[in-house]
Amino acid sequence: LSRNTNDWVWSDPDNRNQPYFHQFSFGNERELFTGFSTSADYVRMTGHDMFLNPDINIGRRRTTARNAIIDRDLNAFGILDDSHTDTVRLLTTKYGSSEYDSLQLTAERRHANNWSLRASYALSYSRGTAEGQGSTPQYQIGSDLNLDEQFGPASADRTHNFMMSGRVEVPKTRGLMLSGTFRALSGTPFTLTDDSLDLDQNGLLTERLPAGTYN
Repeated sequence: LSRNTNDWVWSDPDNRNQPYFHQFSFGNERELFTGFSTSADYVRMTGHDMFLNPDINIGRRRTTARNAIIDRDLNAFGILDDSHTDTVRLLTTKYGSSEYDSLQLTAERRHANNWSLRASYALSYSRGTAEGQGSTPQYQIGSDLNLDEQFGPASADRTHNFMMSGRVEVPKTRGLMLSGTFRALSGTPFTLTDDSLDLDQNGLLTERLPAGTYN
């Protein structure tokens, strides 16, 4: 026999719904001259009832030292008894949300005279308190999830995304086509953290570094 060393999960049927999204978009496409068109679209999407799973057995570190003892007898949510000494995740959709905005531009030269070309660019911003099916609050203290500090850019956000593709038919080859794609995009956002201290004593080593220049 072996002991289960994974996190425990407490299901909350009263605050667990199916995540859903609202999306709307509007745009315009116009042919500037024969065979060449441009389009511009704005897209907004909001996510609701997304999973954000707090630790209902979160402890408090006795000091700010990274290896200090964590006491887990606080029962901050009033659900558990004193027999639980490990992390217990609350499976709920009560706290999670997300927002996404994007401006999408496209220019296309339709296939004619043996060649075609298409270029697209997207400027977007994705943020929220939750990203997927199992996000966990990083700045929780007791029963306070500090959602204002949790809110921020999504780790999958790509602010700039450019792509160009085209094809050309090689003359006198009876249909031989050459095609190619070029893509350039910005990196994903991340937060610099210091794991040498636990300043808020919540047992999580995710202390954010102040704004500045680091090597």
